[in-house]
Amino acid sequence: PLGAGDEHGEIGPFGILRHPLGERLLPRQGGETLRIEVVARQFAWEFRYPGTPLATRDVLHIPVGRDIDFAVTSADVIHSFWIPRLGGKIDAIPGHENVVRLRADAPGPYGGICAEYCGEGHAP
Repeated sequence: PLGAGDEHGEIGPFGILRHPLGERLLPRQGGETLRIEVVARQFAWEFRYPGTPLATRDVLHIPVGRDIDFAVTSADVIHSFWIPRLGGKIDAIPGHENVVRLRADAPGPYGGICAEYCGEGHAP
């Protein structure tokens, strides 16, 4: 029944599963997911591509049509990683890793932004 729950969670308004550890979006099944490590700094973003010696600053390169897990953290203060045309915004928190899965279905430039005011010199 609506609102009923146990240690596995409960169904809340609009049929959203509420879990004791927070709400979760389930990833699509199938296909290999690429992982990119994202480190926020005042006032730049660093992107690391595991398994390669590559790293970029303020420029992100991703393949089209492939799911990508962005493992996001911060080297200093709280930031917010957001690529509006791809969806999903997630906080970059010092000492903590958050992961958001995004996918670009068409080639082209996608503007990114830090959606958290992180101090004087804040970079959009």
